[in-house]
Amino acid sequence: MIPKQHRLPGHLIATTLNSKTTLHSPFFSLKIKPTDKAGPCQAAFIVSTKIGKLAVNRNKLKRQLKAAFYPHLKNLKPNHYLVFLAKHPLKQADFKTIKANMASLLKKAKLISNEKNISKNH
Repeated sequence: MIPKQHRLPGHLIATTLNSKTTLHSPFFSLKIKPTDKAGPCQAAFIVSTKIGKLAVNRNKLKRQLKAAFYPHLKNLKPNHYLVFLAKHPLKQADFKTIKANMASLLKKAKLISNEKNISKNH
């Protein structure tokens, strides 16, 4: 589970979704909003009912996204709000592919400050 200090509060999700900075991967999109507020990077994960009708399936996809994001927490640059939006191909993707896409998207966004500390066992 993502620590509370790294979770984006619900009232900030809408403002982050309105951000113009968006990066895409085959499995999800990433909305980024830099903030003036000092603090750790905070993230939210959204899986629409268009992706999966059953809550069980949506929650599984969210858990996979959070697990792929977790190893990068210590290396993320502070003062950013992130919202990950799932896409349809995520349903068929295996976890290894999701992890690789997550890492490449965070590097593309230049949000990883030091990638040496990423543990291999997560």
